[in-house]
Amino acid sequence: MSTRAELRTKVETSSKRVDKTTLIDDGLDIALHDACIEYNFREMQATADLSVSEDDIVEALPSDFYQLLEVRLINDTSSYKLKVKSKTWVVERFPNITADSSSLPDFVYVEGGSLYFSTPLDADYTVRISYYKLLTFTDDSTENPVPVLENYLVFSTLSWLFNSLEMERRGAFWEVKARGTPARLGGALLRAIRADKRRVAEEKIFEEANNVIMDKRDVYFIVPDSV
Repeated sequence: MSTRAELRTKVETSSKRVDKTTLIDDGLDIALHDACIEYNFREMQATADLSVSEDDIVEALPSDFYQLLEVRLINDTSSYKLKVKSKTWVVERFPNITADSSSLPDFVYVEGGSLYFSTPLDADYTVRISYYKLLTFTDDSTENPVPVLENYLVFSTLSWLFNSLEMERRGAFWEVKARGTPARLGGALLRAIRADKRRVAEEKIFEEANNVIMDKRDVYFIVPDSV
């Protein structure tokens, strides 16, 4: 996988503009962010454990949080899956959460980077969340976190670079190669999305096949010799 510095070099080579380092870095950051908004790639999946206390009704989510997949409350002996709903749905049914008695909540919603429970918690718990995170380049040594996006990042950054330099025709050319037309998604981004879907499908097929093999294994019993 290429680092941001290596991707920048590819853009500089194609554009012959080695004097626009900052602009190119901005373009790479924007391209990666936009790709994550467009589609939830496998590398965006993450888990985190959050510590909450009795009577809490809200907990801050990780700074890289983008989209919630699953929430579980975990204590020493049990794990409870909570249902994720919209704020409107929860508030309509629990209009005065702060005044409600503490209990094991059934529902949660997300607002403003925080996780809200439908009732105050009845004990201390670990909240285990599965979520999609937004991916970023933290510095030049950061590797491209989504390998299937390599071409898209270069093409999209070339488009960003030329449009920023008011060279719209060249910018439009690279935009089509990066993501197709405004009317229809295509280009390198669509190929990356299809490649990611194939990876997920192949993993699912392998997992299902492995489960069949496990189910069909012969079980042998040792029968003691008759006395």
